[in-house]
Amino acid sequence: GCAIIPCEGKRNIDRPAAAFLGLGIPTYIVWDADCGKKDAQPVDNHRLLRLVGADVVDWPSGVFERYACLPIDLEHTLRGELGEEVFSRVLGQCENEYCLSRRHSLKKALVIERIVRQARAEGRTSETLESIVNQARSLC
Repeated sequence: GCAIIPCEGKRNIDRPAAAFLGLGIPTYIVWDADCGKKDAQPVDNHRLLRLVGADVVDWPSGVFERYACLPIDLEHTLRGELGEEVFSRVLGQCENEYCLSRRHSLKKALVIERIVRQARAEGRTSETLESIVNQARSLC
């Protein structure tokens, strides 16, 4: 009963989310705050925070009832929670197997899924991803 819709960047989330919310469709939004990144624009975070009715801050972080915001990005979160060794090893395997560059590999759901699955098989989990899934499920 749930659908995951990649929007290819947080600057593309607001329009579909606003449409779904306007139609009364339960919507859970996830984005990267990009804190500390060179070209990060806090205004992008402000726009999404207003959309979900949250307090506006430059660099949001956390998993909440209707949204989640990763402090930097998914890569940093998973590296920290799953461990550098397993993350880098499986990422490298995926890049070799699928002929992907680092720039493109982490944008592929298949790669992220494989990293998370392998980490789980090795006894490592992402508390953040599990919290996001549980919050999103509660809306369905």
